[in-house]
Amino acid sequence: MRIIFFLIVSCLLVSCIEEIDLRIQEKEPVLVVDGQITNQAPPYRVRLTFTGGYSSGGTIPSYNAVKEAVVYIENSQQERAYLAPLENENGLFETYDLAYKGELGESYTLHVELEDGRHYLSTPEKITAVPEIDSIYAQKVDAFEEADYFQIYCDTKDISGQKNYYLWTAFGYARVGSVNPQNSTEILDAGCPSACWVLRYSRDIHILSDEFIDGNTIAKQAVFQSPILARGNHLIEVSQYSISEQAFKYWTLFKEQNNRQGTIFDPLPAAILGNVYLQDSPEERVLGYFSASAVSRKRVTIPGVFDVNEVNLNALYISQSGGCALPFADCEPPKGWE
Repeated sequence: MRIIFFLIVSCLLVSCIEEIDLRIQEKEPVLVVDGQITNQAPPYRVRLTFTGGYSSGGTIPSYNAVKEAVVYIENSQQERAYLAPLENENGLFETYDLAYKGELGESYTLHVELEDGRHYLSTPEKITAVPEIDSIYAQKVDAFEEADYFQIYCDTKDISGQKNYYLWTAFGYARVGSVNPQNSTEILDAGCPSACWVLRYSRDIHILSDEFIDGNTIAKQAVFQSPILARGNHLIEVSQYSISEQAFKYWTLFKEQNNRQGTIFDPLPAAILGNVYLQDSPEERVLGYFSASAVSRKRVTIPGVFDVNEVNLNALYISQSGGCALPFADCEPPKGWE
């Protein structure tokens, strides 16, 4: 769940909300399943929604969310962990058995039984090992007319002798000004004295197959871009996931569709079907994916720079970026960072 959460949560940073109705080509609303189990400590989450209208602010209307369902994750020994809906979280279900933890080498299947009797399940997903992240580092990129940013990279060592597929997500905290740095008496946002810490998640899909690099070092893998909107350190956390070949193919198609330029020569976008299907009709697959992954995480503090592009220190630019009025903004730096 955390993977997909990272990929969509950046939409929540939009301050205004406008209702959009996407005309999906299916005659009936289609179930969308986003979920994951890992070898990290529980709880694990699954979001269940139906296709239809959604807001430009990234929120899910309550009428599109699955409110009641029997949801459980089952391993190859038929041991189950049930999930309960979270209050005020449209369509989000969470495990409540804290003793049920994903294990390396074990396979897991998601089951969803809707109120109307339909029973959906995923193809089994196996948790395979993932190497530790060796290092995280940054390169400053001058963007000229836009905000400069740190391009964040990581290095790791591929596990030799087997097929491995990887997915990376990341998030970071960086400072955003709440006063005009060119005029300290001009307050852009009264929430914090001078600047606030804003949490941002990776927007892009970073995946890799070791087909041509088996057992070698994976060097300079791009995982995140952290915009430089004020002077100060950047606090970055990178997660490295092992994923299945089927999940890799799913995310490859997802990435290819997102990267299309939208010209008249491009094929019309098609629904990317995942690994969840209707039990009584296996050919009827739904949208989204349920995955099982091992994960390694690493944090790093990137020293801030002082030669910040003047564009980044412009009051208008900061105010347009949302400043400290953004969601996930805090006047104090997060605790527990190195």
